[in-house]
Amino acid sequence: MSAITMQTHSAEIHAFENAPPQSRNLSKDRSSEFPEAMKLIARHAAIGLGDVVTIDGIEIELHPAVLSPVLTKTSRFLASTVLALDGLRGRVLEVGVGSGFVLCRVGKHESALELYGVDINASAVEVAKRNLVRNGLAGGIVIGDLFGGFGTDAKFDTVIFNPPLLFGKARGPLECAIFDCDGLVIRKFLEDAKSHLEPGGQLIVLSTDRNHRHGAPSFESLMSSHGYDHKVVATLDRGFEVYSAHIAVVRT
Repeated sequence: MSAITMQTHSAEIHAFENAPPQSRNLSKDRSSEFPEAMKLIARHAAIGLGDVVTIDGIEIELHPAVLSPVLTKTSRFLASTVLALDGLRGRVLEVGVGSGFVLCRVGKHESALELYGVDINASAVEVAKRNLVRNGLAGGIVIGDLFGGFGTDAKFDTVIFNPPLLFGKARGPLECAIFDCDGLVIRKFLEDAKSHLEPGGQLIVLSTDRNHRHGAPSFESLMSSHGYDHKVVATLDRGFEVYSAHIAVVRT
């Protein structure tokens, strides 16, 4: 990447971070600003404690406070993208493990992997633990904020993250999987991940084009400014937004 491009990305991010909130198009009226997200949140109220479904051959217990892979497109998109990639090996961590659906699919596909997951949502951690056992898998699932559930020396060969994609304020555990206030979560993730990747390790991360269309820096600029080489390996067009799956490695 050229120095001019890097300077452009840095200027774009600096302008956004130093702009007053009202100029960032981050509306307080969430029903009009995030209509699809609000519908998704409302649909989780119909999930009963202990409800179990089978998705793509994986048996999953659901929870009303945990983002459901039945109600979202991103979980299945991320799982299928990861499984289509070559080179999965060693220790695999899913940050924001949620129900554990993605980790279960990865573990069933590659039985030699060491599986780990972390989530800030206590209900997600308990459900993910049960779902690994339900699918005949073993793994270490812990509660924590991003990498906070692991020691500072913990290293992984692949880190998977389906982050909270929308730049807005979360209200409650379920919404922490959907909203990221001003992109603080994804910025911290990109910064902290560098010290938790094995040499040659990779990130597999989802993004949406929605934030950039509403005035935020592009996801590509965020990754570049945090010192990653990266590429898009899959996209999913929902009509109202486009999801992209990125592979990133620390720039050397």
